[in-house]
Amino acid sequence: FPTEEHVTQRSEEPSVDTEVEANATATSGNPDVFPQARFSSCLDDWLFDRGNCYFLVNNAQSWTSAERHCSDYDSSLVSITNQWEQSFIKRLLRTADYDFAWTGGFYFQREWRWEDGSFFSFYDFENMSHSSVHQCLSMASDAQSGWSGDDCTTRLPFVCKRKLFC
Repeated sequence: FPTEEHVTQRSEEPSVDTEVEANATATSGNPDVFPQARFSSCLDDWLFDRGNCYFLVNNAQSWTSAERHCSDYDSSLVSITNQWEQSFIKRLLRTADYDFAWTGGFYFQREWRWEDGSFFSFYDFENMSHSSVHQCLSMASDAQSGWSGDDCTTRLPFVCKRKLFC
């Protein structure tokens, strides 16, 4: 579990907003939003980036319903593993004009975990509550805001992530 130091620190990796901005040409539904998606093994309408497929679902749902929806596609709610992925997902949300979305983070037994089983190796906590009401992790699309612990019954859009295996 991250210490207070980790909670306020952000990765030192360079931002990819400029590169993603150059690749993003339209809103959801246009195959040229992220052109790198064209040459992947992702399902139709999913976007490929660095070995993963992503799908932004605009049907706002609770965290649990969102988790089930992703599971139906052999995927999970997105886990954010580095600054590049964080910037990619934020740009995806901004392109679709969403302010917030669910991620796969949840608070259980006094620590934050990713629903897909991966460890928290990158942190962007902004407003983290450890109460029993705020157990699920959302993220804001704007560049200045970080992750927030929210009531899991709140209905938000969400991003599914599916890892591609060679």
